[in-house]
Amino acid sequence: MTTRRTFSRTMLGLLAMIGASRSAVAQQSDQDDQDTLKPRGAPTGRVGAATRGMREGAENVTLDLVAPSQGVGLTASDRPTLCYLLSGDVSGPLRLTISMRGQAKPMADLELPRPLSRFGVIDLRDHNVRLIPGQLYVWSVALRLDPKAPSRDLVASALILYKPGDPAFEKALREASPEQQHVLFDQNNYWYDEVALAARTYARDSGSALTDLLRKAGLQNGTPTKAAAH
Repeated sequence: MTTRRTFSRTMLGLLAMIGASRSAVAQQSDQDDQDTLKPRGAPTGRVGAATRGMREGAENVTLDLVAPSQGVGLTASDRPTLCYLLSGDVSGPLRLTISMRGQAKPMADLELPRPLSRFGVIDLRDHNVRLIPGQLYVWSVALRLDPKAPSRDLVASALILYKPGDPAFEKALREASPEQQHVLFDQNNYWYDEVALAARTYARDSGSALTDLLRKAGLQNGTPTKAAAH
């Protein structure tokens, strides 16, 4: 397993390409600049955000969660690792919130450290946050663009559900190689665990697994899938 710093260095090539493509997409928008935030996705799945036009301190910024474009992403861990993509030159603080769907008060609301690259990794073990089995959560990452105007925060959201694996799955996972673990996660629809594994093994496979997952989610080259477009 590589360290986070080593991982961030190996990600630069791939993420520079993603960031450049997303900036190009944002620049093509001909909407009124007063419509600053451009949400993408559906209420039943991933919702990303981007600034339109040129704004001082936030030129064509995009924020996306590495989550399924539609529906609920599953995890076999009560303290999963979550990932997001951030492009553009920004300096504002980032916050993570995790809420039970339908409840106003979040179970987690904390400031995130600045990512070492455009690919942000959030390990819930570092924040002592545990999910309840079978409970649907909305997790969000917010970027503060203007400290005087919280309503202008750039916010991306997605759904997550903790579904513990059965004993046979857990045994197979412990005995599997990283390549076999990818197959097990995919077969059991454990999206977030497969993404976390792909991030950890980026140097080992030159990013092929992570690239495939970004493409599957409609995030490769910064182009949302038709289903995710809003």
